[in-house]
Amino acid sequence: MYTVESVASGHPDKIADQISDFLLDYFLGKNSNAHVAVECMVSKDIIIISGEVGGVEYDIQKIQYMVLDFIDHKQLSNLGFHRSNLKVLVYLHGQSREIDSSVTMNDGAGDQGIVFGYAEDTTTHYMPIAIHYAHSILRNIENAIITGKLKGLRKDAKSQVTFSENGDFVSTLVLSIQHDVSVSVENVLLMLMPYIRETFGRLFKEDETEVLINPSGSFIEGGPSADCGLTGRKIIIDSYGAGIPHGGGAFSGKDPTKIDRSAAYFARYLCKNIVASGLAGKCLMSIAYVIGLSNPVDITLQTYGTSSVSEGRILAYLRENIDFSVIGIINTLNLRRPIYMQTSVYGHFGRDISDGNEGFSWECLDMVETLKKIL
Repeated sequence: MYTVESVASGHPDKIADQISDFLLDYFLGKNSNAHVAVECMVSKDIIIISGEVGGVEYDIQKIQYMVLDFIDHKQLSNLGFHRSNLKVLVYLHGQSREIDSSVTMNDGAGDQGIVFGYAEDTTTHYMPIAIHYAHSILRNIENAIITGKLKGLRKDAKSQVTFSENGDFVSTLVLSIQHDVSVSVENVLLMLMPYIRETFGRLFKEDETEVLINPSGSFIEGGPSADCGLTGRKIIIDSYGAGIPHGGGAFSGKDPTKIDRSAAYFARYLCKNIVASGLAGKCLMSIAYVIGLSNPVDITLQTYGTSSVSEGRILAYLRENIDFSVIGIINTLNLRRPIYMQTSVYGHFGRDISDGNEGFSWECLDMVETLKKIL
């Protein structure tokens, strides 16, 4: 069995991630070289924003109003998160002068850390099949809520998908979704079944797939009014799901000098191109950095015995021809743009750039022909 989970945009942790990346985009829009690490906590009637911002001037009162406008724009009041009762507390300060100096003068990493990238050929998005579908079912349901096709349901939702041992069908699907008091749990099931069948297709088996909808019962209270949310608390959901290693660093709210974001994107980019070129069916890469230094101290590659050429040969080519420095990653993927709000929900990887997600440069396959030719 292989189980993964996802959460929708109205989940409190994801609201915090969205606010952090919304503010990151704002600061990068003012200065593409800004150093930003913004954390957010959301709870009943309160949002607390803290962290470091350098290289850009800002007005705290303006940030407060911007966040309130963001809440309205995302229709988060439907979660019981009402602007009229909401307090936004902002506690931002400058980045440490010692860290800022090492990053600015040496183009060094903003922190030490180990990152992982992964790709496999089991789906067209080169993602593990379970995390792909855990995101997809929630995204399809949320789109139906936004367009008014699913009335009485709200955007605080979670999914959990368990695949059979050989991955040929979904053995258990769990969906928990907030609903109006007028909607019964039984009706929630009836409303969601068409979207379940459409999303999973042949992977959903009527007689074998167990479907659990709101297993704890009614789910009327939701969002930050029912549960506290924090930036960076869904790092496994943000990446590849359970079963794939994670270095531990969160993504949202961080500018690209923070390698736990930018280098994780770069590792994904390289792994995806390696798999798409046919060099391997699966590829896992780890890269380790030291604060203040530009180049990594360690790079490893694993293909789980699926590669058509040796792992050593692939890694030797990458080491000799690819710029793994922090500034090299930023320039290769063009990461100083305000593109990060769109990453904060439904995973940072496996997104289809043809669907208007052109900011996801790490999903591009522009190395495939070169890798084929050289290796």
